[in-house]
Formats: sequence, structure tokens, C-alpha cells
Amino acid sequence: MVLECKSNGWYPEPQMLWVYSEGKPISVEPTKNVRGSDGLYAVSSKVTVEKGQSYSFTCKVQQKNISQIKETHIHVSGDLFMVQSNTAVHITINLAVCLISVGTAVILIWKCGQKKTSKFKLHCTFYPNLKLSSGLFNVWF
Repeated sequence: MVLECKSNGWYPEPQMLWVYSEGKPISVEPTKNVRGSDGLYAVSSKVTVEKGQSYSFTCKVQQKNISQIKETHIHVSGDLFMVQSNTAVHITINLAVCLISVGTAVILIWKCGQKKTSKFKLHCTFYPNLKLSSGLFNVWF
């Protein structure tokens, strides 16, 4: 699971770090610091956490020059990790349903194509003494 922390409106350029609930630092992807047209900085950082690790994390943004720190605490439920572990099962089920649907469609198209290409025999009989009356249902042979 990837957690992302973003903060903007900083000057001078801040530092961002992630720590576990007990204060131990977490290794993270490189932090992105972007200076906007207004001269203020936006900072963001991502951390990938695995099942079995601590479920409480803290993202800290700090400016050492002026001793300013802002932080947010994140608690991730262990149940969330369980849902993700079943992703392979969901993909397999979805793939099977798609294959069955495609197979059914191919069979139906094939059967319809067979009906169109089969030879129909038309039997025509000539009746030389055929007479039609003025009524709709009167036909003599």
C-alpha cells in the first residue's frame, strides 16, 4: 500500500519525513519539492507499507531554520491489507468470467453463421390450371 503526504505554502523550502508511531524513521521514495510562481514551496512524499508493519505512521514537514514543524498521524486498519491480498483471486475470477463470455459469444456467432450458409431447397410446383377468384381465400387447382 502506498501512502502519500502533501503540503504546500511553505517558505523557505521544507523537509518532509515519515516515521513509525514509535518515532523510528521510514525509508521513503525521493521527496518532491516544487517552487510555485508565488515563490512558495509544495512538498510531497510517498511511502510503501507492507502488511505486518506498524499500522500507525506520521508524516512531518519541518523547517529547521525557523523551528516550525507540522505533522499528521495516519492509522491504517489491518483489514485494509487483507482486502488487497485477495486481489489475485478477484483478477482470476474476472478473467474466467470474461473468457466464458467471449467463448459463448464466439459459439453463438459461429452457429448463426452456419444457419446463414446452409443450403435451403426450394420446391416449386407449376399448376397450369391455377385460378384465383376475387375472394381472398378462394384458390382452385
